[in-house]
Amino acid sequence: MRDKHFASASAAALLGLTAAASAQEAAPPFNVQENAVIAAAVHEEFGPYLVDDAGRSLYMFTADTQGEGTADAEVACVDLCLEDWPPFHSEAEPRAAEGADVSLLGTVQHEDHPVVTYNGWPLYFFVEDKVEGHAMGQGVENFGGTWFLVAPDGTPITEQR
Repeated sequence: MRDKHFASASAAALLGLTAAASAQEAAPPFNVQENAVIAAAVHEEFGPYLVDDAGRSLYMFTADTQGEGTADAEVACVDLCLEDWPPFHSEAEPRAAEGADVSLLGTVQHEDHPVVTYNGWPLYFFVEDKVEGHAMGQGVENFGGTWFLVAPDGTPITEQR
């Protein structure tokens, strides 16, 4: 009798692991938002800058190509870069909240998800920014470029710590 229960429990556990693995594969990246919202906040050191609706800092990457006119932005952050700097994905058209300019919002496709752009720059989060108001990625140089916060007018904030 014990072997029958053990076999049933083992089969159930295996099915659970298989289902969990399938769900994990099908799940979108953690940073995909259904309705991305961009707002402006004020950082005590860097002044006005862009954040998502949870107050997380948004960055641009100088190695990316800024979209202009009919030319789409190009995302240069790939592979290991994306682990430290996840792109700001949105399943719907991004929206502007207080302090952000709706005319500067857009998207560009990257790895099957639309990445939110602002003034043609793809936007990213930094994994070391743990709470609202963190800007630990400001001025970081890695992966072939420099990471900057973005001002509400769409320009990079190049001030360093």
